Amino acid sequence: MSIKPKLVTLLAVFDGTDGDDHISGTEAADQFNGGLGNDKLYGRGGDDVLDGGAGDDQLNGGLGADRMVGGAGNDIYIVDNIGDRVVEASGGGIDTVKSSVSFSLGGSFIENLTLTGDGRIDGTGNSLSNTLIGNRAANTLYGLGGNDVIDGGFGADTMYGGTGNDTYYVDNLMDRVIENAGEGTDTVRSSVTFTLSDHVENLTLTGTARSGSGNALNNTLRGESTGVALYGLGGDDRLEGSATHGSLLDGGTGADMMIGGLGNDTYYVDNVGDRIVETGNGGVDTVYSSISFNLGGGFANNITLGDLESDTPQLDLNGLGNSLDNILIGNNGRNRLEGKAGKDELYGHGGDDTLLAGDGTDLLFGGEGNDYLDGGLGNDRMEGGAGDDWLVARGYNNIMTGGEGIDRFEIRARASSSITDFRPGEDYILISAAVFGGGLYAGMDLEEEDFYQPDGGPATGDHGRLVYTQGVPGWGSSLHLDPDGSGPEAGITITLITGGAPLLEDIIIVA
Repeated sequence: MSIKPKLVTLLAVFDGTDGDDHISGTEAADQFNGGLGNDKLYGRGGDDVLDGGAGDDQLNGGLGADRMVGGAGNDIYIVDNIGDRVVEASGGGIDTVKSSVSFSLGGSFIENLTLTGDGRIDGTGNSLSNTLIGNRAANTLYGLGGNDVIDGGFGADTMYGGTGNDTYYVDNLMDRVIENAGEGTDTVRSSVTFTLSDHVENLTLTGTARSGSGNALNNTLRGESTGVALYGLGGDDRLEGSATHGSLLDGGTGADMMIGGLGNDTYYVDNVGDRIVETGNGGVDTVYSSISFNLGGGFANNITLGDLESDTPQLDLNGLGNSLDNILIGNNGRNRLEGKAGKDELYGHGGDDTLLAGDGTDLLFGGEGNDYLDGGLGNDRMEGGAGDDWLVARGYNNIMTGGEGIDRFEIRARASSSITDFRPGEDYILISAAVFGGGLYAGMDLEEEDFYQPDGGPATGDHGRLVYTQGVPGWGSSLHLDPDGSGPEAGITITLITGGAPLLEDIIIVA
């Protein structure tokens, strides 16, 4: 049978029952002993002495300088006077002080402190693992020892964790977190943009927080919101972007691990020890790298090497793709870009670049410099750009544009490759003897009888015959191999040509 709480208003000394007592005192100095049960003791005025006894008690001394003893159980103390004293013994439960004045848990065995009201007051923990919570004003909270949880509330708060592995909650751009060296591994959970102060290791952005930065330590940075940006700065950092939205992850100068999610993530790489972790179906991801970088067996898609706008000398960097559809962009140094499998786009920019595509349908653009472009297998489009470029066709239906400069077009496939801007007397066509046969061999000296146009009569040479056929204006012409002299109709198409007719000296036979 439950005991009905008993409400008493009195003066001086009163002992409660074994039940749940509600005891309210007078304006004088009262003394209560709650006894057993979950009691509520309210002293009102005067310097009261409240002893909750066993049970989960709530003790409120009122306006005076009160002494409150919780006893066994999880007790709550209401403090409103700087002269209030709270007494707890070891093993007396998990206890909380709610204070509207500055308060220190001191040497007591009380775990938690919550500041109330709107005043600018301070709170201090003890050697235990405390939870300290501020009010709406700007508070200063000191955790001291233990693994503390510190939440300043809505104001511009200053939080000191002390020794132990502390956790801070930040919700104001002006909040400050202060730790000293060697005081544990600490974590900030912030709902606003935040930069870790010295000696704080970890940061988790919550809610709609969009940007977080580390420090010189080995940080772990996590973001949960849409479009989050994480910057590791120094140290060997671990950056974990949003699981569902695109993130920007920049580990800084250390050997960092950057983990994306399902969105379109952007990574910045500047250390050979940097690692990128992506899963399949994780969006279209881009790596900006100031060093040579290999996408390897990962699931990132694109690489941009260096900073094209930088005034500093450009490094000679390399980019290696993977089996996905990659976009590889070089800098103004000498780059080697290799696309592997997939439908790739390779952009060399400045420098004498080497662009190597794989098996897919690829786009290669050399940019400035004397570039080497090899389309690999597949239907590729190659543009040399400025400079003296070398374009190699290995797949079917390659389209080659040399651009400015003296260009070489090397044909290594019996397929319908096309040259869009051939300039007689400047550019060269290189024909692979191993691919086309017909009596051709590497380094052979072509003579007049080996090369002809149909309207100029057949060739009479003993080895393979090369035939240039003028096409209909606007449709281009073609270069054929006619090994038996029967005419181009029965021959092998080497390449289609738009531009002028090649001269004998424009054709080179290679292995």
